[in-house]
Amino acid sequence: MGQLLRIGWRIAGFACAAGLAALGAGGAAAESATIATTANTIHCHIGDDIGKGSLLCVIFEREGPLARPRPADCAQGWGHAYYIEDHGPVQMVCYQVSKTDWRGNFQFDVTQTARFGGVSCRATRRVVDCRNLDGNGFFLSRREQTIF
Repeated sequence: MGQLLRIGWRIAGFACAAGLAALGAGGAAAESATIATTANTIHCHIGDDIGKGSLLCVIFEREGPLARPRPADCAQGWGHAYYIEDHGPVQMVCYQVSKTDWRGNFQFDVTQTARFGGVSCRATRRVVDCRNLDGNGFFLSRREQTIF
C-alpha cells in the first residue's frame, strides 16, 4: 500500500463487446484500445499481455475524498487513475489527467459484464465497477472512488 506505481503503459489491440476479442492477425497486438463509459467520463486502457488481464482506468473529473492519500513523490495528478490485473491489489497511479473528447475505440455495454482476462467490469453511463479473480477491485464515479 503506500508504494507508488509508475507505469510505462503499452496498449494492445483488444476489443470488448460481449466479451474479449483480439484484433489483428493471429491475435497479435495491433492497435491501441480504450473502452469508455457512454458518457465519456471514464476511459479504461486495455493491457497488452495476451492471456493476462489488466486495465488502467482514468476518471477525468472527480470529487469527494481520495481513495488513498497522495504519496509525497507524486507531483502529478492523484486520485484519477486506477490499475488492476488478474490477481493482486488495485494500485492508484500518479498520472496527469487531460480530458479528451475522444470516445475511445469501444464503449462499455451497460447490459453486459465486460471481461479482460481475469478482470471483469460492469458499467453504467458514468460508473465503472471492476474486480479481479482475487475479489480486489474498484468503484469509480465522479463523486466516489473506492478501492476494495
